[in-house]
Amino acid sequence: MAHARLTIDTLICENATINISYSSTVRIGELKCSGTVNIHDSYASTIVIDKGDTNVVTGLIEYSSLGKCFAKIKRDEVKVETASTWRT
Repeated sequence: MAHARLTIDTLICENATINISYSSTVRIGELKCSGTVNIHDSYASTIVIDKGDTNVVTGLIEYSSLGKCFAKIKRDEVKVETASTWRT
């Protein structure tokens, strides 16, 4: 099975939904979101957000996955389950 890798230098949005699964990786250099970012990271996948500013982050990190967010988050509502990590 191939593993996907996606790099986004800058993501500017009002709202966003990001789904990562099956050993895939998404790296966002800078995130600027005025609304809500919903993240679903599962099955040994990784999301990394290097910097930025966002209002609300929601979602689920599960099944041995990793999420790292170094952006400023006003309200963090991300849930973590099943041997996974969410670092802010």
